[in-house]
Amino acid sequence: MVSISYFFLIAGSILASTSSGFISPAPRTPAAVSLFAVSSSGKSTTASAGVPFTGALETIPSLASLPLLPYIDANTGLIALSSEDGSADAKPSFVFAIYDENENPQYIGATNHLHHMLKVMLARRPDKTYFYKKFYVAKPSRSYIDLVMDFWLAEVGECPGNAGGPEEDMWEKALDVKPRFTDQDYEDIEELEKTGHLSRDMATRIVTWRWEEEKMNQLRARGVKEEFHFDRSLKGEGKLDLKAEEDEGRGRLQP
Repeated sequence: MVSISYFFLIAGSILASTSSGFISPAPRTPAAVSLFAVSSSGKSTTASAGVPFTGALETIPSLASLPLLPYIDANTGLIALSSEDGSADAKPSFVFAIYDENENPQYIGATNHLHHMLKVMLARRPDKTYFYKKFYVAKPSRSYIDLVMDFWLAEVGECPGNAGGPEEDMWEKALDVKPRFTDQDYEDIEELEKTGHLSRDMATRIVTWRWEEEKMNQLRARGVKEEFHFDRSLKGEGKLDLKAEEDEGRGRLQP
């Protein structure tokens, strides 16, 4: 059960973040998260008292109640999605959790384009993306999405990709491959500039492309057949990440 102090922390955060209140995305599920506050009499009571998120708490499913889905369809090699997960014309919002090969939670985020975001996460962390869980948010608000994420993080207790530091950066930012450049890589960049009459940016792109090939080999070894289009401009900075799409992550996820 979530602690009383945690409840009041969330309540204060939400009250300060929006005046529009919460929007309940779906009917209550049997295994919804329950939060309790202490009344003036000292008894535990369900949170209410007219706070903006009254009723919204009851709509949040626990992670344990959601099915653990395979990340990659074994038959197609594509990210495993269902028809209601959105298409080019319909982009519903989801909160999702990603699990490693041992079914340990690694990252919790949110997006309004589930397929693209799962592909971004797969490209960034091919060694950590084996399963996932999802929660469809029918009428999203940033406050509600943040609340779902906070509840899930409280439930799992520890999620490396949301704990800050270098590990979180590996989930939320482009991969900076420059620290991995060898002396030979830098020599090649200098040589390409001198003899190939290339700019530093273009020479760096060529060397970064080698690291892209290494990442693609990892994905192909897993049987992944998704198409990945890496951002060319980032390669000039010695970084690797997929090209951005119109629909980016919601909540606290910054793809």
